[in-house]
Amino acid sequence: EFNSNKPTKNFSIALNDCQAVTKVTIAPSSSSLCTNGDGQEDAFANTNGDAKGIAVELWSGEPDAGTKFICSQSSGQSFSVTDDTTILPMSIRMIPTETTLQAGSFDTTLTLIVTYP
Repeated sequence: EFNSNKPTKNFSIALNDCQAVTKVTIAPSSSSLCTNGDGQEDAFANTNGDAKGIAVELWSGEPDAGTKFICSQSSGQSFSVTDDTTILPMSIRMIPTETTLQAGSFDTTLTLIVTYP
């Protein structure tokens, strides 16, 4: 059931009072752990929970329609800033990483770094 119904949560990043900014880059911090622990996969690991075989993907926009953040790419994604307040729609989606899943809690820390010129 989890494979066909992957839980998704939408959220937004609001950039306020950015009159002189035309572009921002958003990237996961190096402290965010990838699913296999060596930074070579695109999903973020369950670092503080006891569930097994699951991870979380981070997307700009909707999953599969937007662009997926890659855990191992510190370059992140660039976004245009068009006015004083820019809203960037984002989402996370839980995904299976193994064929055998173990129920439990999922808890991870995913820090996003926002940079601008």
